[in-house]
Amino acid sequence: ENAESIAFFRGHGYERQCSEKVLDHVIWSNYIRCAIEVAYKTFTGLVTLCFILLPMMIVAPMYFRGLVSFGVIQQTQILFHNLMSGMMDIGKELDAFARLGAESVRVQELWDALAKIQRCQDRHGKMNDDSSTTVCESDADAESSAGSISESDIENSSLDSNFVAHVGAVTLEELEVTTPVRLQLCSVTLYPPLSNEPLMCDLSLTVKQGESLLLEGASGTGKSSLLRAIAGLWSRGSGTIRRTRLDRCFFLPQAPYLCLGSLRDNVLYPRDQAEVEVTSDQIIEVLGSLGISHLLDRHGLDMELDFSNVLSGGERQRLGFAR
Repeated sequence: ENAESIAFFRGHGYERQCSEKVLDHVIWSNYIRCAIEVAYKTFTGLVTLCFILLPMMIVAPMYFRGLVSFGVIQQTQILFHNLMSGMMDIGKELDAFARLGAESVRVQELWDALAKIQRCQDRHGKMNDDSSTTVCESDADAESSAGSISESDIENSSLDSNFVAHVGAVTLEELEVTTPVRLQLCSVTLYPPLSNEPLMCDLSLTVKQGESLLLEGASGTGKSSLLRAIAGLWSRGSGTIRRTRLDRCFFLPQAPYLCLGSLRDNVLYPRDQAEVEVTSDQIIEVLGSLGISHLLDRHGLDMELDFSNVLSGGERQRLGFAR
């Protein structure tokens, strides 16, 4: 879902560290669970052994005094064994009880979601009936018109749409820091990964130090695709792209991506605090200049949260600018 944003930020190293941290936590949790199971089974074994010896210790003195017969000892052992089995059955099913509780929560959430959808459908039932009638009539007209198309035409069109021609690759070169040129495109022709239609043909431009460039156009004309090619994510086509080194470039994805972690981690993403020397005062100053200093009062700098589900769309975009 967020693979392209992570690739733009070159955050694969950070994401791997987070994944390894979560995996270590899972492994450690399993170790703790195994230790608890060993302790529980050891305890039950000791209690079982005690229940075997306890009836003999209680009834044996009575037997030697002639108060009970020898068969009473066996009966007492059977009674204690049944009591022990009944007490331990509940402990053996603790895992089943835990799974049942988690599954019950999921079922209840699904049930509530289905009930909410049903209420919405009942509220707009009449409107849905009218729209479905119109759709059915249009579908019938489409089916009648589609009936005149031959099977050979369908097969040929499917073959043409699935065939992807082989093209070359765009050459990506890095510019020296001393040169005033920051970005240069020379006769760049770019194709999408699974299409034969070029997004742009023979595009050439040069951006020097201190200059700005605005790409303007309708949706689907290739503005984001050009950024993917500059970042090295797309290379299907021809031509040459020259840009500064990746460590001196910063790409801001169209969809803001927030990592799992604290506010400090999101501002410094994809780098961590050990890689860069950024003080808390600098982070606070940047957040204040973007009008999101209230996030510090709510969550602080080091509280780990899933900010993608906490912040609004505008707050997520401003946090992306803070990077």
